[in-house]
Amino acid sequence: MLEVSSAGLDRAIKYDEHFKKCAGKNVDVKLFGSVDGVKEFTAELIGHTEESVIFKLDGEEKEFLKNKISSIRLTVEF
Repeated sequence: MLEVSSAGLDRAIKYDEHFKKCAGKNVDVKLFGSVDGVKEFTAELIGHTEESVIFKLDGEEKEFLKNKISSIRLTVEF
């Protein structure tokens, strides 16, 4: 049996073109350590810089250093 997979909807957002394409969309974020008691959250991706990512979370823009983020993936809604 041959099984083929590709980077689909749930691929990790890592590169500039991924961030640009996903700006304004909801993403699932996992952090290496908890911040304010939260280690995972869903937020709107606002933008990024070379060192950080900006999300809209609970109506506020919040910035997280990239080295504190374990993964960012597009939220898959059915």
